[in-house]
Amino acid sequence: MKRILAPVLAVLMLFNLSGCYDVEEISYTVAAIAVGIDKGENLKYRVSFHIEKAGSNEGEEEDSEGKKENKKGGLITVEAPTVSSAYEMVNDLSSVHVSIDNLKMVLLSAQISKDGIYPVISELMCDMNLKNNAYVAVTDEDADTVMENIVPEDEEYLSAFYQRILYNRYKAETKYFLIEEVYFNMLSFPGQDIMLPLARLKKANVPQSRLRSGILPEGENYEVEFSGGAAFSGGSLSGFFSDDDMMAASLMYGDFKTEKISFEYPEGSGKYIIVQLAQQKKPEKRTKIKEGRIYDDAVICLSATYLFADEGESFGEFTPGFEKYLKNEIKTLCEEFIKRSVYIYGADTLSIGKRLKKCFLTNGEFAAFYKKEKVLSAEINVDVRLDIKSGGRFVFK
Repeated sequence: MKRILAPVLAVLMLFNLSGCYDVEEISYTVAAIAVGIDKGENLKYRVSFHIEKAGSNEGEEEDSEGKKENKKGGLITVEAPTVSSAYEMVNDLSSVHVSIDNLKMVLLSAQISKDGIYPVISELMCDMNLKNNAYVAVTDEDADTVMENIVPEDEEYLSAFYQRILYNRYKAETKYFLIEEVYFNMLSFPGQDIMLPLARLKKANVPQSRLRSGILPEGENYEVEFSGGAAFSGGSLSGFFSDDDMMAASLMYGDFKTEKISFEYPEGSGKYIIVQLAQQKKPEKRTKIKEGRIYDDAVICLSATYLFADEGESFGEFTPGFEKYLKNEIKTLCEEFIKRSVYIYGADTLSIGKRLKKCFLTNGEFAAFYKKEKVLSAEINVDVRLDIKSGGRFVFK
């Protein structure tokens, strides 16, 4: 059973207020950098605020015994009937003011997400006046457990850490990410079903990415990783995506930038190729209706610069076979994402409904035709156009 910290005790323990003080209120502001929302055991929500300690911009400092004190902060966790009342409870009962003005992340548990995230997002935006600088993520663990483990021991700045891992890892791979974007997208009609990044504790024996297995590692050793994503249909969690799915989504959205990927080619040969894959332009998309059925076509235009180790073949001899292989790999990747997202999870993550609206002259005609079931039974086709270039040779050791 999770132990829920009483707010006053939590704040006193968190900030280690040592020394002699008169009986008077200590009044200063501390920043909540992230908030995690789980289902409560006794009340509806269990809400955790990840607090940056006062003075954390100084890193570590020595205590009276000469030991270094980590100043990254910690969690304040309470149960409450609403998220806003949890925030009020923390501020009413503690000796410090907890500010959410610099909040970087809202982390939602799978249990909360399955019930629908609109009430939580709406409360954060409307009742708590959360600024549009917070990203939204989902976890298949307890949110407070992830937050307890998310920051490495050697990390100096809590706020900078959250900003770095979220922005750098997922900005190009999820179409709706900032809380304001999530909120207004859910209000629109027809709304695009959203995808959000997935945070999880590192586990052994996790299936490797088929296409991304050769990505050069960054060398970071975290207890928590952002890997894959979460699919939402009508605002409720409907399934999870792999890293390959997230890459396919970024290709389909046109948000893919560039990435180094390695392949064993020919398969089973023990020979490898590194490809620098880049998106040349936004995908060409066309949605039409024929005999009452929706058809959605996308053309993805990519360039691939590769370096290979086979000394027996020239660039000209090698290219045709590899080009066909690579196009098929990318096409299969996208088709598997479409199957999982649209046909299995029932999520219009590709904005087919929004493009469909352009097929009608009036909103009334569109409203009379539109049913989400029609979108989810659409025939979706993907074509890949690839421009292959040689960047020289690279010999694998």
